[in-house]
Amino acid sequence: MKIIFNEKEKNALTKKIYLYIFKEDNVPDEVLESAICESYCDDEHTYKTFEEIPMEYKIEAIEDCCTASGMEFEDYDDILNFFHKKFKH
Repeated sequence: MKIIFNEKEKNALTKKIYLYIFKEDNVPDEVLESAICESYCDDEHTYKTFEEIPMEYKIEAIEDCCTASGMEFEDYDDILNFFHKKFKH
């Protein structure tokens, strides 16, 4: 059965997935999060926290990584459910 996440749960799980996907050995989450924020900054936008980055950018990056790794999902809710199950085990 597919779990439907509320916005708070979706935001928290999206952050966890994003940090999991882009995690590098011996790099603390705080440093990784800072680097992610910098990667989205441009002349018009500056993001100091992960939460400030628009959700559509985070979803697009996660979907692109899943597709690049050969994982196929019907929609973002399926991705959330997949990783939710993965993190529980």
